[in-house]
Amino acid sequence: MLTCFESPIFKCYQIFNDEVVATFTATAPSPQRDLYHLQVLKDKIIWRSWRITSRNEADKYSPTQLVESFSGFKQNEQLRDSSYYGEKYWQLDFLPRMPPSILKRIINFLDAEDIVNLGRSCKSIFEICNSDDVWRAVYCRYHKEPPSEVVRELAEKYGWKRVFFTNKLKLQLQIRRLRLNRGQPAGDEAANDKINNVASGKTPTLMDSQSQHPQKAYLRGFANLES
Repeated sequence: MLTCFESPIFKCYQIFNDEVVATFTATAPSPQRDLYHLQVLKDKIIWRSWRITSRNEADKYSPTQLVESFSGFKQNEQLRDSSYYGEKYWQLDFLPRMPPSILKRIINFLDAEDIVNLGRSCKSIFEICNSDDVWRAVYCRYHKEPPSEVVRELAEKYGWKRVFFTNKLKLQLQIRRLRLNRGQPAGDEAANDKINNVASGKTPTLMDSQSQHPQKAYLRGFANLES
């Protein structure tokens, strides 16, 4: 570890120019309320602890200090006690800590229902699982042809997630309404053929799958666009 701090890059940009690299303070998990202080230097680690007790027992305990090298700190069994870090020591949830780009690549391998369930795990993942980039990729995965200009316009207005979970009939009605708002004929043969081509793909909509999966009923709100 000492050679890392002696690197020319660290010296050039004056990284860790001081002797003290980092300092951390914390309180032990309940029921204990002991205080801990961790100081990381360039060549060693200093661990200090203060025992918090009642006034009658305060004279029995004094602050302790432990100085270890980096390798010795890892091998010290005393510092692995759960009373310092809690019972969930090193039990980290890695998904929320992943970069969004990597998490989106993982989501691309999931089904639509699994993406919705994953988005309910925490706020940061919810924002990624409901992003237009994710649901545009899901839409293209379930449809053979790329989305047309009309579908892209609907997605800009309602979002790709709502367009994906909309059944074929509702999608046709919304496309016709959008064409009328733009002053285009909604009943010509070319438009109808284009509408049928857009909605002809077998999309796993909730209305089709609720009979087989009753647990998806909570997603009923995504089955329709604004009427």
